Amino acid sequence: MKQRLYGLLFSVALSLIVLFIFFGKVIKDPGNIFFSTSGDGLKAYYTALYHVKYDKENFRSDGMNYPFRESLSFTDAQIPVINTIRFISTQFADISDHTVAIINLLMLFSIVAGAGFLCLILMETEVSWWYAALVSVAIAFLSPQVDRLGGHFSLAWVCWIPLMSWLIIRFDRSRLLLYSVMMGIVTWLAGLMHFYYLGFFGF
Repeated sequence: MKQRLYGLLFSVALSLIVLFIFFGKVIKDPGNIFFSTSGDGLKAYYTALYHVKYDKENFRSDGMNYPFRESLSFTDAQIPVINTIRFISTQFADISDHTVAIINLLMLFSIVAGAGFLCLILMETEVSWWYAALVSVAIAFLSPQVDRLGGHFSLAWVCWIPLMSWLIIRFDRSRLLLYSVMMGIVTWLAGLMHFYYLGFFGF
């Protein structure tokens, strides 16, 4: 158990260092930097901002497909994220002006989470904790999903596939109902982020 904790902490710490090296400028000013200012990237920022500030329904947007409105599932708007921002803004404190910053930071720190789950997966195969940590960070930052920061933001979340893979391994080895329930929740949340994740998980 200690070995796994060491590996997980090392992978998270190392991935944070790498993240600051490559994305430090974004982390210092996340609300004023856009990963993309055209095409699908700009559309993703627009639909998220419009939904948080003006829409009345959780899963439809008035800002596109006039006069019929558009289903948010097809807009790359990261439904769980923006609806959480909407809920906090309407029920507690208005954080809608920080939507871009929240989206940018969550996408970046999903790489760190992805590295953590990859490390847990590797340690399930009895790999040394230090080696698992090093390799997991390399895999996470070399993931093709990082390239989706150029436009398809919902697919840039590196953590979803490693998380589901780790849950499958844990369920297979323990048969605990908890892991089965968690797999269902992760499938639902990731599916709301982008339909492709349902296909990834199915494979």
